[in-house]
Amino acid sequence: MVEPDDIPNPNWLAPATPGKNQQSHGNDLLQTHACILIPSAVSRHSWNLIFDAVQADGLYEDIVQERFALDPRLQAPS
Repeated sequence: MVEPDDIPNPNWLAPATPGKNQQSHGNDLLQTHACILIPSAVSRHSWNLIFDAVQADGLYEDIVQERFALDPRLQAPS
């Protein structure tokens, strides 16, 4: 579980396109842990459970992976 105070840069919790440092930090966490629970940048009162389905293979019985489609309401206006 990644608490908000454990995030290296508090600005990472604001809705924005993720930067290279954020992606690198997330990749490092997933290499160390089978899954991570991290605060959502989109919904301040929500959390995201993130896991690598390949790494988690065999740890969970009912994992289903499907193609992700971003809700268009979350995209910045053009």
